[in-house]
Amino acid sequence: MKRAAFALFALAFSTPAFAQVAPCLPLIDMLAKWKTEFDEEIVGAGTFTNSDRGVIVTAAPSGSFSLWLSRPDGMVCLGYTGDNWRPKPQSRKGT
Repeated sequence: MKRAAFALFALAFSTPAFAQVAPCLPLIDMLAKWKTEFDEEIVGAGTFTNSDRGVIVTAAPSGSFSLWLSRPDGMVCLGYTGDNWRPKPQSRKGT
């Protein structure tokens, strides 16, 4: 089920209509802009199976977060933004 959801997500980002609506920036520009404006930094990233596209998650200590789709040309397109980001708790070894 999770793979299907990600596949649909990736398909939605690859449509020409989405490309006209979603803000897209070079990765380096996005990192600088989101750090300055929202204090967000990359907290996770991954590549879609059998694809040259990926996903990047940025988040701030305040809990704001953004989900980006990365393209092979070095551009990233904003997909979603949200609040209440919680990092995965660190596991304690030996307990």
